[in-house]
Amino acid sequence: MIVLHSLDLKSLERQPVTSFLRAISSAYPQIARFRFSSYLKQNGLSLRLAADLDERDRQFLAKCEEASRNIHASLWNVFPHLALAEGKHLELFADSALIHFHGPRAEEYLLSSEDLAGDGIGNLIERLPPEHGLTVCSDVRLASGMTLHIPMMDFLCSPSDANENLVISIVRRLEQPRGLLANSGNSYHFYGCNLLENDEWRRFLARALLLSPITDPRYIAHRLMDGFCNLRIVDRKTSRIPNIEKTFSSDPTP
Repeated sequence: MIVLHSLDLKSLERQPVTSFLRAISSAYPQIARFRFSSYLKQNGLSLRLAADLDERDRQFLAKCEEASRNIHASLWNVFPHLALAEGKHLELFADSALIHFHGPRAEEYLLSSEDLAGDGIGNLIERLPPEHGLTVCSDVRLASGMTLHIPMMDFLCSPSDANENLVISIVRRLEQPRGLLANSGNSYHFYGCNLLENDEWRRFLARALLLSPITDPRYIAHRLMDGFCNLRIVDRKTSRIPNIEKTFSSDPTP
């Protein structure tokens, strides 16, 4: 078991999430390298389905989108319920829902802890293919050769004071005593401080799935298929890096 060295989480609030990655690298000197990957944003369900529906069926899609807005639920959750009720488009939904695709020209980048402490992430951003953003992957390699995971989770609830408290309560129930929430724009990203072995990581994701739709079930499914989590740290089109909204700790020390 590796021991977490001093980590002042509170000082990271209002900082870009990349500050956490540098801090966790210092807190775990056993980490030898971090992994990042590029991504190209794909069309959402609405655009995928609209391309395959005729004019009459697009009225059905509009009904789904209206219901999604009214109950503040994702289209992924609304569409199959209405499709079941009307007895149509279920195969089209299944085909769209099962797509597991990282997009063209996704590239992997490895950074040592030393590079990360410098301007390694800035250099990665400069090397990204056109229109691509950057994600950080959960799997970190130790100097011993062992791989552990930074706990990560994507949520579906919109940013608010009430939802911030709700998400923190949830991740505590997922046995995550220390971590942070970053504002992703539409919701929250969670990063934990206690590194997980593979079995622990899978248990963390499985338990998080029980808390959907507050947690994002599609995110969890894709991450289980990949064998690692990842979260966006740079939006290529806006160059926006999510900010750390809130940190929390159950430990008596910072």
